[in-house]
Amino acid sequence: MTPPRTPSERRSLSGSVSRRTTLQSVGVVLTGVGAERWSFTDENSTVYEPAVTDGWVSAGSNDDRVYAFSRDGELQWRVETNSVAGTVVAGDGRLYVATNERLFAIDRI
Repeated sequence: MTPPRTPSERRSLSGSVSRRTTLQSVGVVLTGVGAERWSFTDENSTVYEPAVTDGWVSAGSNDDRVYAFSRDGELQWRVETNSVAGTVVAGDGRLYVATNERLFAIDRI
């Protein structure tokens, strides 16, 4: 017997909204009332859907990096992946991201 399929869910930090765009490669975090809190722009790359957890915002990019930001938008670190880093998933104190070639488990510092 095949279990029923259910739609996937997107989750974000309570009271926050996140979005991305491939046109200008902008990551934006909005407050619960819709005001922009901070943004990250990299003119030469696309930032993919972020993982939002424990005061961190992390996102993969097609510039072969994973970025981690504080809740205030300050860049905390970045990791080179040597291939496009897609959507980041957070769990068990780590960030997980797949590239075209490998799966990374990155300890959040």
